[in-house]
Amino acid sequence: MCGHFFCKACIRANENDCPTCGVPSLASEITSDRLVTNLIVGWKKICGIVGLEGVSCLDLHTAVSEIKNDFAKSDHNTENSKALKRISETTQERILTEEPVTKKRKQNKRKEPCMYDTQKSSTVTVVRKSRTSGNAAAKDINRRNVKGETQLHVACIKGKLEDVKTLLVDGANPNTKDHAGWTPLLEAVHHGFVDITELLLKYGAMVNVPGCDNITPLHEAVLSNKLDIVKLLVMYGADAEARDVSGKTPRDISKTEEMLTALNSGGSVAVTKPLAERKVESLDPGHIILFGCGLDKQDQKQLMTLTQQLKLKMMQSYSSEVTHIVVPTDANVVCSASYDIIQGILQGKWIVNCSWLSVCLKTGKLVHPQGFEVRGTSHFPDSDAPRRGRMNADKQVIES
Repeated sequence: MCGHFFCKACIRANENDCPTCGVPSLASEITSDRLVTNLIVGWKKICGIVGLEGVSCLDLHTAVSEIKNDFAKSDHNTENSKALKRISETTQERILTEEPVTKKRKQNKRKEPCMYDTQKSSTVTVVRKSRTSGNAAAKDINRRNVKGETQLHVACIKGKLEDVKTLLVDGANPNTKDHAGWTPLLEAVHHGFVDITELLLKYGAMVNVPGCDNITPLHEAVLSNKLDIVKLLVMYGADAEARDVSGKTPRDISKTEEMLTALNSGGSVAVTKPLAERKVESLDPGHIILFGCGLDKQDQKQLMTLTQQLKLKMMQSYSSEVTHIVVPTDANVVCSASYDIIQGILQGKWIVNCSWLSVCLKTGKLVHPQGFEVRGTSHFPDSDAPRRGRMNADKQVIES
């Protein structure tokens, strides 16, 4: 298990021996690595620039060495030889094929990812190094495993109620999807853990978020004949009219009168806060990136002063790295509907008015922006879109 990258052409003579170091590898240790696909594009461009079109990976070392020697004789000796040295060193461990690897969509959540046969495929393969779990406690609480599952997913699958509660209190996201589209709530429902299901709902799990094949938690509860969970989900507002990929609602797949009665009982619980408050959003200057949109000279000057005094980062144009967008508003705290502002709303950024700058400058520190958030845009002044966008981003409904 040496960790070197290689392709079928390189190992044809040596079967499963690594062509770089000769270490033998088991078939189960050789897997396709789709991350290398992104490197293939760059490698092709480099080959085109330096005149290596059509060069196979077996000839790459020799070709790079010859060009490096030619460049060493030119006036740009130092700069070019350093660049070629980096290319040569990189290609010694990452010999790429020209055929990109395509990712197959996972059809069955319970099946292990299939392994590519290195003797029948020309796709890129890699021998991965084994890693120990000694530093597992230091990992991010929402870190994923190879299946895309977070620690919360795993705790819900195993039915560990105390672990689930601890993770939620520490800020674990209850709406993250794994690679198969399953949320922790779907896992808890599927395995029939009523207590964990209720705990997730109280901590902000979205009851109608669908998973694979557009199946909602309510669909899953009905399919699994979990009557108690069906009643609980309906009580928290689960939609009995939601349709799966086949167009069927939970009522359509219900098999008993008792289940139909539970589905028709209607919701009665509105959860606005979890049992314990989540961690307050960090106001650490190192985590805040400002962007001024449509500001006049005076407001722009205030923004510059604030960034200098509090050592904040500021972007000259909008990007996904921005955390707070400062905009001018009218008397109703409504802003214009520019492209950057719409992007910010969709990506869950803070959209605040210029008064926030004045208050922060006056107090000499960052003030929480909640009281300065814009109500809406000129097209939809009472939509509360900025706040709703932030809530959507925080709940992370889409798979990431």
